[in-house]
Amino acid sequence: MALLDHLGKPMPKPSERVKAANRGVLQASLDAGLQIPELSGHFRHADSLGPSASLTRSVRDSIRSKARMEKSQNSYLTGILKTLANYIIGTGPRLQMQMVGPDGKPNKELNADIESEFRQWAKHAKLAAMLRTAVSAKVVDGEVFLSVVANSTMRDSTGYGLALQLFESEQVREESMYSPKARDDGGDGIRYDRFGNPTKYPVLRKHPGETSAYSEVTSSIQWIPEEYMCHMYNVERPGQKRGVSEILTALPLFAMLRRMTLATVCNVEKSANIQGVLETEAEVDDLGNSLSSISDEDWMAQLPTGRNTLLTLPNGMHLKEFMSAQPNTEYNDFQKSVIREIARCLCIPYAVAAGDSSDSNYSSGRLDHQSFHAANNVQRCHIECTCLDMILSQFLKVYYAREYGTDDVDTYNVAHTWRWSAVDDVDPAKTALADDRMLRYGGTSRGAVMAKRGLDVDTEDEKAAYELGYDDVRSYRQAIARYLHGEEPADTDADGDNQEDSVKESRPNSKPENSDE
Repeated sequence: MALLDHLGKPMPKPSERVKAANRGVLQASLDAGLQIPELSGHFRHADSLGPSASLTRSVRDSIRSKARMEKSQNSYLTGILKTLANYIIGTGPRLQMQMVGPDGKPNKELNADIESEFRQWAKHAKLAAMLRTAVSAKVVDGEVFLSVVANSTMRDSTGYGLALQLFESEQVREESMYSPKARDDGGDGIRYDRFGNPTKYPVLRKHPGETSAYSEVTSSIQWIPEEYMCHMYNVERPGQKRGVSEILTALPLFAMLRRMTLATVCNVEKSANIQGVLETEAEVDDLGNSLSSISDEDWMAQLPTGRNTLLTLPNGMHLKEFMSAQPNTEYNDFQKSVIREIARCLCIPYAVAAGDSSDSNYSSGRLDHQSFHAANNVQRCHIECTCLDMILSQFLKVYYAREYGTDDVDTYNVAHTWRWSAVDDVDPAKTALADDRMLRYGGTSRGAVMAKRGLDVDTEDEKAAYELGYDDVRSYRQAIARYLHGEEPADTDADGDNQEDSVKESRPNSKPENSDE
């Protein structure tokens, strides 16, 4: 018996009401194109885990061990890591202080003294070598820790009892006999404040992967405050607290490249080892027995041959040269494609990753290197913010305590910049001409031009003024200003009189004065 509504008419069934409500409504979804059967296997491992749940300790340990094994077995990966470290760090960063005195002018004496002291300390502390190792470890392991520690030996050699120490990822965790279960917050025991900033780091006194007769030594933890520790890793997701290997997406490609190489080599070796084969046209008798002089036991047997000899063959046998397969003609193209895909996850052009520029011309090479240098500048900025500024802060605390007997200095806000090794230009003549025009039009400054080359304009001007015989740096810079503004520089003879000798500007691609063309 059907139910009646307030008008006495039969009410529709629930299923009919749903169909009526959905009638005329388009049923669609943003992921409709991903629901096809062909992609069901491709996305079967997709999940919605958070950054901490997806990067658990076991997952990161598994990825890290595979990445380290690939590094020790693959020459391409080893070369890529060395290239990255050499391009990003080079010979190491150079400090340039920009502190001003009470009169508002640069305090040259204090700046020069701090730069000289820091340069001497960084040389003994092996700052450049530490950073190159950190860059390589960060790519393979996904993260690396660098700490400023006390060292009495450094105090004897440099006057500063500070040294640098690197820690691998698995050494920074809270797991010991005193705390058997680490904090399950994605940081492996790193303590954070309520704003998410790290406050202190747990560091095992002994690497957990080292073999030792005393397991309790490995379990001992030392806590390092955040002001003495820098944690270098790429944050790919909001809330991510630990790093994962940067070559994760390339690990299957390295395995494919190795298998292809081994298969090609085995094919060539097999073809080179077999010289020929024996074929027979002998028939069989009524009982199915072969009439050939070679029995079944002799099949696939190896027959040694000598040089400059005549051979006789059994009845019904023919000697035929073995059709050796040529090396895989697609191997080179396959290798280039795989290396190019591997290099993308590290923002490296193929020519740099493979060490082969045979397929590149001048223009494409410059374009590839522009994006590569831009990526390196980003990495340098990351190193400055997370690592170098922390090291300089600890150094300045010791410097001011030793020189002025005070530690009441805001060392984190001291004006300074970092200079890095310049990359040689492939066409220095065009670059110099472009810099010259920009200086003439006021589009840049000499300090900016020197900074691109990793040089300090004040230091270089002092050297040049001394070498060229100017009285001071001011006179040397005035001569440069006259040249840039198109005025003829005035040379001064031994008596102090000005000489009105004209100086012609050297311009690239200009014809010689005595040219007949």
